[in-house]
Amino acid sequence: CKAVIDSRGQRISCSHVVVENSYLDADRKKMATPPRYLSRAILITDSSVLPSDSDQQISMVTVPPPAAGCPAVKMVELCSSSMTCIPGTYLVHLTCQSVGSAHEDLSPVVTRMYRTTESQDEDQHRGTVLLLWGGHLCS
Repeated sequence: CKAVIDSRGQRISCSHVVVENSYLDADRKKMATPPRYLSRAILITDSSVLPSDSDQQISMVTVPPPAAGCPAVKMVELCSSSMTCIPGTYLVHLTCQSVGSAHEDLSPVVTRMYRTTESQDEDQHRGTVLLLWGGHLCS
């Protein structure tokens, strides 16, 4: 790509254009890069993964793969002062490159970092998952 011409006729020079595939005709779709899938989970927890004396409102963490062949997980944790959840709770977004289902990809990280119904121990130093949603996204 050399440039894009917008609806007003203005030329915008560029080397790449990223668009949703519905903007492409059938011939271009065949040449397009195959889709990649992300596993995603959203949790509401009762405590932060950070030490209790931390005053961070937004935390971004990369969780290393739990085993060979598993993806690293990106975690974004928001506290109630970010106005995304009620006081005393935390909103956590987990994403990784899909290898299996969202549950298969992310449950090892969730059960390692939080107490859940699937947790084997009752470690009092970990927060509890209050709500959990999961699924796949196409990118």
